[in-house]
Amino acid sequence: MMIEKIHPVFEGLEEAAIIFITEHIQDKIYPPNTVVIRQGDPSNAVYFTYRGLLKVYLIDASGKYIPVKTSEEKDFVGDLGAVDGKPVPATVETIKETQVFILNSNDFNYALQHYPGFALNLLQFWAKKVRVINQQREISF
Repeated sequence: MMIEKIHPVFEGLEEAAIIFITEHIQDKIYPPNTVVIRQGDPSNAVYFTYRGLLKVYLIDASGKYIPVKTSEEKDFVGDLGAVDGKPVPATVETIKETQVFILNSNDFNYALQHYPGFALNLLQFWAKKVRVINQQREISF
């Protein structure tokens, strides 16, 4: 598996990081309308989307559905809980058949701590996500 080709977050990583991630990542295909992560469940993995489409949403205390975002190819979900150890903040469900590469939380955190290139790539992705959220808020005001 050429891990650098499956997701941009793996591009340019040192060989040791590529070997570690390749040895610990799992490939899984989910059919349409499948819950991948459920809000409130323990966080146990990060899901890197290779192909497909995911919707991310909240269910509030009254049971109301609150859409958060659509997660497309080359995105990832599950990262917040993997980093802070808290329960999953939102439900993630496939819209169409979706292939993800899954790195369990322990391996994800090990990679962050031992491979600076991986941590930097993630920080760059998180920065892009925050910028998009800020732009969306500016448009809505």
